[in-house]
Amino acid sequence: MNGLTDEQVVMLLSSRQKGQNAAEEIFKRGSRLFDLLLAQEGDKDYFYGRLGNPYSATAMIMPLPPGFEIPGFNFKKELSEEDQEQTVTVEVVSLYLISAIYFGKLHFADNPLLVLRLPFGKQSVGNKQEYIIRGFHSAREWIKKFKKVGMESLRAQGEDPLKNANLEWW
Repeated sequence: MNGLTDEQVVMLLSSRQKGQNAAEEIFKRGSRLFDLLLAQEGDKDYFYGRLGNPYSATAMIMPLPPGFEIPGFNFKKELSEEDQEQTVTVEVVSLYLISAIYFGKLHFADNPLLVLRLPFGKQSVGNKQEYIIRGFHSAREWIKKFKKVGMESLRAQGEDPLKNANLEWW
């Protein structure tokens, strides 16, 4: 990914072949990409990479590319709303990468699935549109604060990008 501009790397998040590499490169480049990541709000293209804990037992749904078929298997052509909430889009992975940069590691959560900060067992896991909107609002405000006080100050206060939205990653 050397030689690519920040904008070009962010555009590769929806690539079936290079999405994972793009996410890793964005993480390496760090906080200078925050504004570009915020600009991905509303991008419903799918992210075809794998983030989170590689040993997680939580299932994520990856849509199949158009025309993908294996003889003898009947794959879903349309995803239900519940299934859709288990997918990771470019806007979701963008929020996840902002959090990853804050935490200082790419694999800080089991999966890039949003969850309300509630007692265990009362949580609702999934990339619901309401959660995504709240997450971007919180991240926008957090980035304004980051630009004023810096990352170390926010880390010392335990103020992660989604805290004000009462959200976290699964």
